[in-house]
Amino acid sequence: MALGFAGVPEDLALSRDYEAIFQILSDAGVDTFAPIAIYEEYPVSRGYDLESDFLPPPYGSATPEFYDMIRSYGIKITFNADVLYPLKDGQASFEFDPIQAIIDAGGRDIIHSVASYDEPAWNGVDTSATQALYEHIKSIDPTLQVTQIHAAVSGEGTEAYLDDVLAHSEWA
Repeated sequence: MALGFAGVPEDLALSRDYEAIFQILSDAGVDTFAPIAIYEEYPVSRGYDLESDFLPPPYGSATPEFYDMIRSYGIKITFNADVLYPLKDGQASFEFDPIQAIIDAGGRDIIHSVASYDEPAWNGVDTSATQALYEHIKSIDPTLQVTQIHAAVSGEGTEAYLDDVLAHSEWA
């Protein structure tokens, strides 16, 4: 069973002491980590932009040794599509490929999954974008998992929202 964790306390994240971070996660039995450095989502998303520490050049600063260190703690990474393939005008560009660069620099075994666009139904992401992302990831490696996170809702509009969730979930 995978036990995942997204983000760490602010002071630990800002230390960028990844050896300590992964030791703490490993000691707690965590084997999947999503490097998310968002500290506020509403009304405007704000973060520390530390996610690039987990990507190899030219996307970030991760080295093969960094991936080896993560691997030594028995942890796999869930990479976020919002970071890997940002949407512009509702669609992602796959001209450059950070997921292939991660595989080339760190190996396929360092990747747990790619998390699709955050709460796509809630955030108005068109299903064509989640489909394109899914198909792109599967074209790189058909064994890569593509996961999704959806917002919990209740009240008016729930049925239509859940219909949208089902449409997006076809691509995960």
